[in-house]
Formats: sequence, structure tokens, C-alpha cells
Amino acid sequence: MIIFTQMNLVTMIKEMVFLIISFVWSGMILGISFFEAWVKFKTPSLTKEVGLDVGRTVFRSFHFVQWVLLGALTVIFLNRPIIIQGIMLLSIFFLFSIQVFWTFPKLCSDVDSIRFGNPARHSSQHLLYGVIEVLKLAVLLIGAIYLLFKFTDHVF
Repeated sequence: MIIFTQMNLVTMIKEMVFLIISFVWSGMILGISFFEAWVKFKTPSLTKEVGLDVGRTVFRSFHFVQWVLLGALTVIFLNRPIIIQGIMLLSIFFLFSIQVFWTFPKLCSDVDSIRFGNPARHSSQHLLYGVIEVLKLAVLLIGAIYLLFKFTDHVF
């Protein structure tokens, strides 16, 4: 039987919030990047140009949400640093920064070009963006699963 002190309880709550945010973020990546992004192009009445424009808007909004989630995880981490959380946050920050500041602007430029009637040009940016999504998802899930096992060790 574990006797919870106030500090122990606060620590457990912080770890649980970190864990919940990590799983919610993972679910959002799965829902938006791996489902919504390609399903919209299966809609017969949606033109490619409109689909690309909608996608750009969705991902721009999703980036804002991800910055908020990253900020929340960072605040929790700074209050009680755990090495796995630090590695997780640095990895996500690095990957997400590449997406937001390098690949996404190039993809937006491609969208504008297509919307103005220019043919789509071959670019590896879309593939890179997708690979980074997979890596972010992996980092979030591995970190969250590790914390889940750590958390359940404390509870049971």
C-alpha cells in the first residue's frame, strides 16, 4: 500500500496531465494528419485546389494547437524535470520546428502556385512533412507509454 504525501500526489497529478496531453496530441495527429488529410481528397465535389487550401488552413490551425500543447508539456516538465520528458520535449520541439519553419512554408507556396493554375511540381517537402508527423507520433507514444508504466508502478 502506498501512502500519498501532498508532494507525491501533486507529482502524480502532473505526470498524469503530461500523460493525458501526450495521448490527446497523438490522437490529434492520427485524426488530422493520417485521416482527415487524405480523406478530403476522396470527396468527389471538392476540387484539388480547394482541398489544398482547406488542408493549409487546417494544418495552420493545428500548428497553433500543437504549440499550446508543447507549451503545456514544457510547463509541467519545468516544474519537475524527468529525463524521458526532457528528451521527448526536445525531440518534438526539433521536429515540429522543422515542420513549421521549413517544410510548411514551402508546402504553402506550392499550394498557392497550384491555386493560381500552375502545374504541381515534384517536391520532397510533403514526404518530409509526413515522415516528421510519424516521428512526432512515435516520440509522443513512446514517451506516453513509458510514463504510463511508470505511473502504474506508483499506483499499484
